[in-house]
Amino acid sequence: MLRVAIVDLGMGNLRSVQRALERAATDGGVEITVTISADPGVVSGNDKIVFPGQGAFRDCAAALRGGLGEAIRP
Repeated sequence: MLRVAIVDLGMGNLRSVQRALERAATDGGVEITVTISADPGVVSGNDKIVFPGQGAFRDCAAALRGGLGEAIRP
């Protein structure tokens, strides 16, 4: 089972992103679990990380300072 984390920066409709990923996985015959989280430990503990596009980049960049930003860097 593939574990996928969606990074929660407190912006946007992440539930629709989660549903889209689950639907795409089902259509592709892939088993996944999707977690929405702002916790760096949870985010970095997944196989894949989805960082949804953000229109308000300044706010997005500010939210990535600290642990969460470190969790998504390779």
